[in-house]
Amino acid sequence: MAGKKAAKRSRRKTSEPTLYPNSPLAEVVFEIRFPGEPAVECRRDDFFALVRQDFPKVWVPNIEAGQAVALQSYHFKSEDDKETLMVAINRFAYAT
Repeated sequence: MAGKKAAKRSRRKTSEPTLYPNSPLAEVVFEIRFPGEPAVECRRDDFFALVRQDFPKVWVPNIEAGQAVALQSYHFKSEDDKETLMVAINRFAYAT
């Protein structure tokens, strides 16, 4: 039991991230890829309704000739542009 309590204490949440002056990372992206799911394309508005409070800015991709619309990611950005959710028919990503 003591080990579990110690582990819980070490996983504390902080309100502000720690900024290091010589950080080697400028951006971190976590992406999940999966087989194409048509429901994603049809329900992007539902997804936006769920995340709108934290990600109010929407970037809709420009489509060039020959590109599949469903494979292009919509980007939902935080007000300060520091966080982004990217959603496409076959992937989901979070960037910070």
